[in-house]
Amino acid sequence: MQLNKANNIIEQLQTLDTVNFPEGLQCWVREEKTYNIYIFSVLVEDESHLQTIQENVRDYIAIYFQGQILEKEVERWNIYQVFFCKEPISSSAIKLTIEQDKFATRKIVLDNNIAQNISAEAMKNLIYDEIFKFEFKPTIKNINKLSESLTEDDKKIVDLATSFDLTDNTSLFNFVTSICNE
Repeated sequence: MQLNKANNIIEQLQTLDTVNFPEGLQCWVREEKTYNIYIFSVLVEDESHLQTIQENVRDYIAIYFQGQILEKEVERWNIYQVFFCKEPISSSAIKLTIEQDKFATRKIVLDNNIAQNISAEAMKNLIYDEIFKFEFKPTIKNINKLSESLTEDDKKIVDLATSFDLTDNTSLFNFVTSICNE
């Protein structure tokens, strides 16, 4: 698994502004060939705590990390923010509002079966599964011949269209007029 704890990022951020540093903020990094993907995570107690800190964490990452540390554009636009909530969120609107906020980072709220004392390894696995684990399942579509899916009206239009010479403007006009009069 190519997701590692990035304590050096947290240490660097703490030197920039220790007064407003979000409590419990962790950073993970996935190294790609020419850039890194950064994931910040925070464990919150409940929905109320989540609502209280989510904008502050977002703004902190935007100002201090995205704005002052990162140099590559691709890295600035590949930052994730994951909130682990120990209690289920009662309102899907709250979760949706946070996850649909497109400012600075992509946001994910995980609130199902989060242990009260979740380990760093468990967080890492949940983050990895949520962001990087894709399962592509082929879909089998029953494709019929076009002629089999046409309605009776469709068939009349096809018959009418094939009866005219559409390269001649007069025939084209007559064809369009006849369709409109049907």
